[in-house]
Amino acid sequence: MNGLTYRLKQLGEKEAEPIEQLFFSVFSQEPWKDDWSDKEQLRSYIEEMTSQKNSLIFGFYEEDVLIGMSMGRIKHWHTGTEYHIDEFCVSTSKQGRGIGSLFMGQIEKACKELHSNNKELISTLHHQLTVHSACNRKSTQGMTKTMAFSPRLQW
Repeated sequence: MNGLTYRLKQLGEKEAEPIEQLFFSVFSQEPWKDDWSDKEQLRSYIEEMTSQKNSLIFGFYEEDVLIGMSMGRIKHWHTGTEYHIDEFCVSTSKQGRGIGSLFMGQIEKACKELHSNNKELISTLHHQLTVHSACNRKSTQGMTKTMAFSPRLQW
């Protein structure tokens, strides 16, 4: 993709600062307009998301710059084990270039590798990614992140 190097990296509490910066820069703008002006509240939220026993956080890098992140958790459910994504974003300046789809593909691959002893990963993301992409292109006044995008990867 444009001769640039992209890589997926599992993140944790140590990467809280760049996660906070990316999260703030994306979700404080359209279409969400979240008010994260209380930096302590943002810091607490990111800490909560990254420090749980079942947290699974991925960063997506272009060269050495964090341009995407997925914050979620492993959920053991009656239908199987899932990676439930609570927050997913790509840097606003990088949107519309297929990077989110590339990132999601890398997450699926990583989940397969992390749990290769389980049955094959089943993705139900195509529809949700389409809905999310459409939301980024038009006004979504009043729409929340969870309504716009709440994917689960199951294996």
